[in-house]
Amino acid sequence: MSNSSFIHIFVLYVPIDCDKQAQEVIQSSEEHVEPFKTKMLSFLEQATGKLQDMEENLDEGKQTFVKTMKFFDYMPKAKKAGELCSPTDFFQPWSAFCHDFKEIWKNEQQRILKENLKEIERAIQAKRVGISKLQKQPKKKGGLKDKLMEKLNKQREASN
Repeated sequence: MSNSSFIHIFVLYVPIDCDKQAQEVIQSSEEHVEPFKTKMLSFLEQATGKLQDMEENLDEGKQTFVKTMKFFDYMPKAKKAGELCSPTDFFQPWSAFCHDFKEIWKNEQQRILKENLKEIERAIQAKRVGISKLQKQPKKKGGLKDKLMEKLNKQREASN
């Protein structure tokens, strides 16, 4: 299997003859050549370098994509043996899986939060019920509270 049978990426590359146009401008006017010439030549050098880097990255990406397809033994179902495969065909099932997984994950996190909230509410309710079950015991005669109350009453009567 050749690389061309696995991948088909369209590259829109419209060659613009900037170099020729720049040379025409430089040759047409001798008066104002220098600032334009140096700036345009440096721009063309930078643009050419960036374009070469981008083409190298594109070739590397194509090779990596082909290796990935080979690693996963991917053969498109709807394509015939001679037809090319696009990255869209390859990543379509992965995209659907990731979307479904993300939705399921969100739902699961919401469910866990609701369970935790219910558990906390149950604990609070149990504490409330436990507190309401507490009853005050009647005062025992001869107990500490009774003695203190008698002492306070005697002090009040003496002050009146």
